[in-house]
Amino acid sequence: MTGRQVPNIRQKHLGSELRKLRESARISQKYASEHIDGGQAKLSKIETGRQHIRRLELIALLDLYEVDDPALRESLLSLLRDTRKKGWWHQHDDTLDAEAREMLSLEADCDRIAHFSAMVVPELLQTPEYARALIEGLGPHLPQEQVRRRVELRVQRQRILDRDTPPQFICVLDEGVLHRPVGGPQVMAAQLRRLVVLGRRPRTLLQVVPLCRGVHPGLHGTFRVLFHSSSTALDVLEVTDSTGSRYLHDDAHVETHRILFDEVRAAALPSRDSLELITHIATTLASTAGNTA
Repeated sequence: MTGRQVPNIRQKHLGSELRKLRESARISQKYASEHIDGGQAKLSKIETGRQHIRRLELIALLDLYEVDDPALRESLLSLLRDTRKKGWWHQHDDTLDAEAREMLSLEADCDRIAHFSAMVVPELLQTPEYARALIEGLGPHLPQEQVRRRVELRVQRQRILDRDTPPQFICVLDEGVLHRPVGGPQVMAAQLRRLVVLGRRPRTLLQVVPLCRGVHPGLHGTFRVLFHSSSTALDVLEVTDSTGSRYLHDDAHVETHRILFDEVRAAALPSRDSLELITHIATTLASTAGNTA
């Protein structure tokens, strides 16, 4: 399930910037619309992110608004290119809706990810075996081909963490996540060992909120925020519950959850202590798996 419809966020941002430039130039929407095909109705849709603008139309408007700064012109042209680019995720168009594709696009381009998970290991950190067990457990009637495709999608998404300059990934887990043996003790032990390996990377930071904390701010539920240094207008919040994910990109929701994430981090163990805890639980699970083999 999805929440309020998320348009192409880059397209909406581009439209907003064009509106600001037009107003700064003291040009009416009616007059500006005479310089593109489609009239005022089309320009209105462009400025609210509900319609694409062609490259030549964008250049015409920038000229009309006397935007001479080369850096600003190039940034807006680059934003236009980004609204239309197709990433690797389009090979999954048969299983992804428009909102999911937009989120994957923003995920691929973000500079920082703040993720709190109250129930399971985040998808970007899952081993294929853990992912398969989770997908099958939550969708027992899914055809195996769909299960395979979903696992493949998660593995492909994880490549952003293997880049030369990956996004900074700050992940906080409720300790209950570590004790839930998804796929059984052996699969879970391997998953926890994977977390330790990832948690030692320079751009990845893992923290755990211990069970002894009792009630903490993260009990509101799982969420993550994708941050973009190029423009805060591209920042987006994903809130996940039993019904699925909702995507919100308005400043108020993003800021509220940024603050909430800081509060959750304050309740968590430091990274070093968290990795030691994860290692301890993994060792215990591996021993359990060995005894039951």
